[in-house]
Amino acid sequence: MTKKQPQKIPYFASMNPTIRKALPWFICILAALFYCYEFILRITPSVMVTQLMHAYGINAATLGLLSSVYYYAYTPMQLPVGMLMDRYSPRRMLSMAILFCTIGSLLIASIIHLSVAEVARLMMGFGSSFAFVGVLKLAANWLPSRYFALISGLTTTLGMLGAVFGDVTLTKVVDAVGWQHAWLLIGAGGVVLSLLMWLVIRDRPYRVVADKDIGEKHWEKAFSWFKTIVKNPQFYLCGLIGGMIWLPIAVFGALWGLSFLEYGLHFNAEIAARATSMLFVGMAIGGPLNGWLSDYFGRRRIFLQIGSLGAAILFVILIHTPNLHPLGADIIVFFVGLFIGCQPLCFAINREISPHRAAGTAVAGTNFLVSLGPILFQPLIGKLLDITEEGSSAATAKMEIFTYQDYSLALSIVPTILFISFILTFLVKETYCKPIKE
Repeated sequence: MTKKQPQKIPYFASMNPTIRKALPWFICILAALFYCYEFILRITPSVMVTQLMHAYGINAATLGLLSSVYYYAYTPMQLPVGMLMDRYSPRRMLSMAILFCTIGSLLIASIIHLSVAEVARLMMGFGSSFAFVGVLKLAANWLPSRYFALISGLTTTLGMLGAVFGDVTLTKVVDAVGWQHAWLLIGAGGVVLSLLMWLVIRDRPYRVVADKDIGEKHWEKAFSWFKTIVKNPQFYLCGLIGGMIWLPIAVFGALWGLSFLEYGLHFNAEIAARATSMLFVGMAIGGPLNGWLSDYFGRRRIFLQIGSLGAAILFVILIHTPNLHPLGADIIVFFVGLFIGCQPLCFAINREISPHRAAGTAVAGTNFLVSLGPILFQPLIGKLLDITEEGSSAATAKMEIFTYQDYSLALSIVPTILFISFILTFLVKETYCKPIKE
């Protein structure tokens, strides 16, 4: 008996061949703008630390907890998001997810209450959980597998550009119009982006017309792919290494870096924002650069080793040089970002050791492991600041109560974890940039 196959109807069949060739890249880059947007949501608390502590009457540990609430939805949603992306329309999922982020932004801007802010951060985390997975699922649908590491790096670049915008531009916006109006502007941007996603993006190069039986059988296959992925120890290893290498972004770039530079090293607000943004600039360059070099040489592991060790050494210099010149801080932070640009290779490895049709689940599972770090370390560093000799739980309004030594001690967690990730990379099996044969 002949197996029934879904009917495939090509999109854009009559389009100019040159435009049709560029279309997959355009669709993936447009989807990556959501990752850029959600990264703005992640790091926005870092540019309004003092304002939020004043508005809610909270200490550093509680602020770290409020920021990390984002990940309470983002992290557990990763596995279901991956399976949903593999089963349903990425276009619909992404459009809907941006609306959740938008509602969260408008909530936090409109009602000054800690519980409302926590709900708003949860909504942002829920919506944002679809961003990175959605981009890479579209990349798997539209582009050859040899471009997967490159598109991972380019997506990371757009995320970092969003972070640079947040650090530099939002700092000025907050100073000019206040933190609540800044959130309103972010919400308005989400409405525009959601409309663009809906109108432009298509799930794959062709439209599939499938019967009900085919759709039901997909779930059986999806669970089979999921079981294959979670039984592989290398999957967990690469995901955890990715989370460790991501820590400078998660805790320094997204929350505590700006206040360390401003109050620990006594830079003014504009110079501190510029120095922090260099982390994202370095990552923006390092992501695609590491992806291209890795694809060119056909190796993944060596670039993870170089990146994790280099970033660890530089971070030690950054937090243990009390009289650091602003230009020196710019350079060091930039190269930390450049080195941790190897992190997207963890997604490429886990994509290569997983079934092709489970690309969304593979990416989401990796992202789940990566995002465990901020949940633990954002509030932990805040707690360490609060319990130091100079800091206290009474430090609800003035971050300057924390000294350089307080920040250095608390942030020492970051290079420690990076050194551990370097050691763990020796356990990673080289894939030689080739997917498994199914």
